Amino acid sequence: MASPDRHGAQARVRPLGEDAPTWLTVGFAAIGLLVAGAAAWLALSAQPAQQAVRSDAPTQQAATSAAAAAPGASAAAVPARESRADDAANAAAAPPPTPPATAAASPAAPATAPPGSAGQPALSSAQPTNQDTCPPPVHIPFKLDSATPLTKDVQMDIEQLQAFMNWHSDARLSVEGHADAMGAEDYNLLLSYRRAKAAVALLGRAGLPEARMAVRAAGNAAPMAGVPGASERNRRVVLQVVGIDACQPTRSGSRQ
Repeated sequence: MASPDRHGAQARVRPLGEDAPTWLTVGFAAIGLLVAGAAAWLALSAQPAQQAVRSDAPTQQAATSAAAAAPGASAAAVPARESRADDAANAAAAPPPTPPATAAASPAAPATAPPGSAGQPALSSAQPTNQDTCPPPVHIPFKLDSATPLTKDVQMDIEQLQAFMNWHSDARLSVEGHADAMGAEDYNLLLSYRRAKAAVALLGRAGLPEARMAVRAAGNAAPMAGVPGASERNRRVVLQVVGIDACQPTRSGSRQ
């Protein structure tokens, strides 16, 4: 049988709070609710800020990309990692430096006087092989009823003729226009004159003064030797050097 002191000790050992007043229990419960509500409010308030940061991230990335792509953007706007990658790619793609070529020793070529210096007149085109040989007449063809020179096949002959004229300042150039025998004679005479003037303008643009050229319109009265008057070969302008002993005038339309 237990003693009275032992029963009294057991009666005093009780869980904490069982003997607390009711108002204290209610107070603690209210404080817990307040703390829980405050924590929930703080959590809800932090979510919009995080969403705003996430929504601003694409805008910042787009602004960075636009700044990098804009003309005149500085190299500092590009991330250092991309710059290093680009430098490495450029270094790999660049060809190896070529060692300087060593000039081979060669004898010095004799100096020649440039065109236009003393003893050598300036030439606006190719220099003829022999300045004492008169160049043959040059026949510039034309299309039917046309005053536009066709110089593709006679360009070299024109350049040689002009070079001879530049070498011989006393030489003159006869520019004689021709037409075929088709059509009215008066019209062919006018057409041959237009063709001669077109040839004068062509040579003038190449550097030959018009004052050194004599224009003549032959119409259809002087066809080429052995060629029918209606032949297309008579649609031409004949250029021939005159005025010096090396060049003797020939019959209109013939070749030397």
